[in-house]
Amino acid sequence: MPGFGDFEDFVPAVELKVNSGGFTNKTDRKEAVYNPPPGWVIRSHNVQVLSAWGTHSYSVGQVGSASSFISESKVEEAYNYAISLAEQKGKEEEKKALQSQMQAHLNSLYSVKSSHYAVHAVVEAKGNGWLSDRTSQIHIKVSARIKYIGEDNAEALKQQLVTKFDLS
Repeated sequence: MPGFGDFEDFVPAVELKVNSGGFTNKTDRKEAVYNPPPGWVIRSHNVQVLSAWGTHSYSVGQVGSASSFISESKVEEAYNYAISLAEQKGKEEEKKALQSQMQAHLNSLYSVKSSHYAVHAVVEAKGNGWLSDRTSQIHIKVSARIKYIGEDNAEALKQQLVTKFDLS
């Protein structure tokens, strides 16, 4: 299980390719959405144009989605459990570290609530008309930088904290 705040860089998110043949005015379009795994949020994305010619366009953006991640109350429950164990065992340094990490975890949750959760990509290629045999193509690859903030499971977070801070 990843730890709170772990980042994964350049996770393949979306790859789209569309062609439109000559001798037509038809526009061909494809779109796709990438949602990160449960407990992960998208912090940024990168677009790489692999090939493009003719009349084409693309659009990539971050949008809201129905992602699920751990709630504030479950974060507080798990950290307070670990903090009380540290207190019982007389581990002051670990207690301070847990208090600090709890605040960082909560701050991440607050920032995510106003952030974006999915990458939406659209590509279009348009034929160049009845009198032209020129084709159009656009091929893009989108990668995402994702951050782990926790699945909706306080028990798993409690166990992770107990193990990390040697409180068992």
